[in-house]
Amino acid sequence: MRYSTKETLSISTEFLNKHHCFEENSHYANFESTRIINGQKVKSTVPFGVVMEKENESIYFQDVKVNEEPVASIRLFCMVSLVSTPCQFGGRRWWFLCPQITNGKTCNKRVGILYLPDIKGKTFGCRHCHKLRYISSKRSNETISTYD
Repeated sequence: MRYSTKETLSISTEFLNKHHCFEENSHYANFESTRIINGQKVKSTVPFGVVMEKENESIYFQDVKVNEEPVASIRLFCMVSLVSTPCQFGGRRWWFLCPQITNGKTCNKRVGILYLPDIKGKTFGCRHCHKLRYISSKRSNETISTYD
């Protein structure tokens, strides 16, 4: 089954920046993600830590709790590297480096959002590695196929 980006657990660098996670030192917090499963909204809570040390900027996730029936909680530990690019009018824009490994090679694509489509897979990655579609493109393909 091919998921859309709305059907998966996700976190963005925009969310982390909004919550001041890219300032010096380490930060620990939770983020809640709402995804759509079988037409119903499902909330998941993910504790995470951001380590901002010189030359070792990274984020790690652990203990994903998914509020589904039956209630599930899995142990997850995933370390993701962070990089930044300078902005035109000052400041920096932060990016994740996709940690997904395919055929023994790490993706390392610079992305603003990481997804976890299947909690059993226990690996965050970019939408390309997880072969995710946007809902708009999914609807477009469904509409086209009805006219075939």
